[in-house]
Amino acid sequence: MADCNTEEPPNPARNLSISKRKKAFRFVPSSDIMLLK
Repeated sequence: MADCNTEEPPNPARNLSISKRKKAFRFVPSSDIMLLK
């Protein structure tokens, strides 16, 4: 259960940083992007 909670934390600020990372790491494979999430 703890793993599920850590995977998707209800944090809007984190979502913004994730979107920024996606733009910065567009050249990285989708699998790596999932790990960054």
